Amino acid sequence: MEFNMPRKPLIRTDQFPYHITARSNNKEWFYLPINEVWLIFQIALKQAQEKFDLEIIQFVLMNNHYHMLAKTPESNIDTIMQFIQKNISDTINQKTGRINHLFGGPYKWSLINNSSYFHMVVKYIFQNPSRAGVVQSCEDYEYSTLYSLINSVPLLFNHNLESTFNYNNLNDLVSYTNQTFPPNQAQLIKKSLSKTTFKISKDPSSGKIPRFDL
Repeated sequence: MEFNMPRKPLIRTDQFPYHITARSNNKEWFYLPINEVWLIFQIALKQAQEKFDLEIIQFVLMNNHYHMLAKTPESNIDTIMQFIQKNISDTINQKTGRINHLFGGPYKWSLINNSSYFHMVVKYIFQNPSRAGVVQSCEDYEYSTLYSLINSVPLLFNHNLESTFNYNNLNDLVSYTNQTFPPNQAQLIKKSLSKTTFKISKDPSSGKIPRFDL
């Protein structure tokens, strides 16, 4: 007998940002060179911003998944994400001649309603390429809004980390994003991002909620 886990009830809000992620089917590559996929994502995100009131705070594309931190002023995350994922899936399938699902399931989301948690998630997202061993420094990863911000590389879509994240200058931002998390903390953040509302769980090794330096 098979039991399907029920999907968590969707929270639609214009007050707080969401962490949003989706992975390709079977964790495979997106079937195209990543620079082509990056352009496809940029176009889809630009179209979503033109069609809906979508505020992208940060975005990182990996070879088989992505991370986005975004706000939905019209409280319509479901409509926006349906548009984005269908647009990207249709475009990549058309270019590759595939007919299967591009994404391995629905997008996953977590509401970030605490400023301390917000800072953690910003760092966690930008550190994805360095944790994967793709680059040593977060700002060197080309398929990220951090790279665009640091190197003044224009993107097709708008992103507004600088208006929502407090830092004195770009050097401070780079320094912060490259500060590695202590042992187990990145995994605790990853686990917390699976919750409806982001909340750090107790460290199983200590039984305590760890303190994060921001």
